[in-house]
Amino acid sequence: MATRNRTFLFRRYRDALKGVRAPPGRSNAVPSSSGGGPVIEMSNTTSTPLRKPHRSYAPLSTEDPATSTVGTPTVGLPPAWVDVSEELAANIQQARSKMAELAKAHAKALMPSFGDGKEDQHRIEALTFEVTDLLKKTEKRLRKLSAAGGPFEDSTIRKNVQRSLASDLQNLSMELRRKQSNYLKRIKKQKEGSDGVDLEMNLNEKPSVREDDDGFDGMSFNNHQMAKLKKSEALTVEREKEIQQVAESVNELAQIMKDLSVLVIDQGTIIDRIDYNIQNVAVTVDKGLQQLQKAERNQKQGGMVTCASVLVIMCFVMLVLLILKEVLDVSRCENVSSAGLISITRGCKSLQKLNAGYYFLELSTTVFENFKDLKHLKTIRVDGARVNNTFFKIISTNCLFLVEVGLSKCEGVDDAGIMQLAYGHPGLKLLDLTCCNDLTDMAISAVAHSCTKLLCLKLESCSLLTEKSFSSIGSSCVLLEELDLTECCVNDKGLEYLSKCVELQCLRLGICTDISSKGLSYIASKCKNLKELDLYRCFNIDDDGLGFIASGCKKLRKLNLCYCTKITDTGIACLRQLEELSDLEMRSILDVTSAGLTALASGCRKLSQLDIKHCGNISDAGFWSLSYYSWNLQQINISYCGVSDAGLCMMMSNLPRLQDVKLVNLAKVSVRGYELALRASCARLKKVKVVASLRPLLSVELLEALGASGCRIRWD
Repeated sequence: MATRNRTFLFRRYRDALKGVRAPPGRSNAVPSSSGGGPVIEMSNTTSTPLRKPHRSYAPLSTEDPATSTVGTPTVGLPPAWVDVSEELAANIQQARSKMAELAKAHAKALMPSFGDGKEDQHRIEALTFEVTDLLKKTEKRLRKLSAAGGPFEDSTIRKNVQRSLASDLQNLSMELRRKQSNYLKRIKKQKEGSDGVDLEMNLNEKPSVREDDDGFDGMSFNNHQMAKLKKSEALTVEREKEIQQVAESVNELAQIMKDLSVLVIDQGTIIDRIDYNIQNVAVTVDKGLQQLQKAERNQKQGGMVTCASVLVIMCFVMLVLLILKEVLDVSRCENVSSAGLISITRGCKSLQKLNAGYYFLELSTTVFENFKDLKHLKTIRVDGARVNNTFFKIISTNCLFLVEVGLSKCEGVDDAGIMQLAYGHPGLKLLDLTCCNDLTDMAISAVAHSCTKLLCLKLESCSLLTEKSFSSIGSSCVLLEELDLTECCVNDKGLEYLSKCVELQCLRLGICTDISSKGLSYIASKCKNLKELDLYRCFNIDDDGLGFIASGCKKLRKLNLCYCTKITDTGIACLRQLEELSDLEMRSILDVTSAGLTALASGCRKLSQLDIKHCGNISDAGFWSLSYYSWNLQQINISYCGVSDAGLCMMMSNLPRLQDVKLVNLAKVSVRGYELALRASCARLKKVKVVASLRPLLSVELLEALGASGCRIRWD
């Protein structure tokens, strides 16, 4: 901006005013006619004629200009446009601070987070609106400043101030546009690189804002300066791209070095194991030689060996005959007819166990009549058959020693038949009523009050049962050890009743969507012997429920948490108190990360089976923890997880007992990662499941090595 040096002229006027005195007959302190403050009149001096002959002058007044005489120019407070300029400068400074806050909000919104980003979006929109509003107000005030009139002496200064403020305002507007453009570009890049995650933000400026910004074009740089500015911006953008490419290259190089270090460590581990195996081979060969020498000596005494072998074979034959006489299993035998079953039951009246399930679609009355002779029968299973009340009447009257009855998926089972069965066999210990959908509270109450020695009761998919049935079971079947209520209408109150079964060891509550953590607190407080718990698709179970189970059921060995979507790292970390836990299923729990898996592995050292399929937020850190703590792990399913080459190789090479592994759709694992991981564990693996598209990509040597070690590969 062009300026002029007016300092010398100002000093001349100031020095001249020092010698000014009031004219004779008037006092310096005399008030003006308007009642204001004292005035000082200017007089011509002989040395320097400051008063121009063609201008009129008024006394210098110390009063406020607003109270002075109208039409009389005074020297006092600054002109009104000075206040306007100070207000515009304050607005520009405030806009700068708001733009700094907006830049911080942009940086925060671009950072990866677990939230939906709505709060950051609202913050950015608010700041953008505030900055734009300030710029609009400032631009309007600046136009008024240019339109304001005033003395000729002030016009030059006012125009200079106006140009300076217009330049600052234009720079702020351009900076705001650039920041908004860069932010939108980075948002677009994030959307293109993400897996379907919607991170769109409504940050578009209003059309009115852009139109107001265009109002500064009249006070912008000339064409030459604008060309230089555009050229500088283009060079800056190109340099930023080059710097970004260099940074990406450095990151890729660092990742390559990291992978190389992992491979070097793995190769060292494999070499150490080869040395150890060679030593073991030498020891084994020595022992084998001793065994061969011993076998050679025993061969010379073959008579005794022959006699012992004959005796063992005879004992085995007698045992088979004895079993066939007391146990008959014709389940799923397609070529056995009803006539054959009748013949066998007539000839084996001492039969104690009969299994005729899943083949006979309908047991005829003739077959039922032959059950009358089976007085010693203790176990009968007719799963999947069609029965009637005649069947229940015959076995209730004649088979008085029954302790186990299997009626899973049988048609024709109703309340009357089950009540007759319960009253006729008070010593019943196992009753399987899976998928007997017509049963009501009446039948279950009869079973509970009559069969007080019941140890196992399976009621899967009996959807007509209410709290009355669970109350009867809890109050009467105090010896119950196994209870299956999968897909039943049980709620927290029902679990409170069932908690009275203090000997309960196995409880299945899959797809019981009405239970919550409160119901689990009842079970955990009383069922201290619980060893197996199934909570499959119990959507209302959260971290508190797992806390109750972990603190109360210390003997728990098997736990199913699949699709319990409210569970987070906090709940999984509570499970580290279960030192006996060996089997855990937790599919599709998206809020569990490597931190939760690390806490679980550090406490559950006996874990042998683990299913974390679709737990996509578990990264390499979690699998490194498994390789460090879970040495007893034999079976694992990590399909659709976020593990990479390094994490997979580390886990597969450091788990000495791993035999069954499922590796389907690991997006971050390359073909080389699969190759190295399978080579590191091919001697131990028995089952492997991978995606079928990998088959032509894996080396022939690896597939042959897996086949030679007895590993069965399933191509999904």
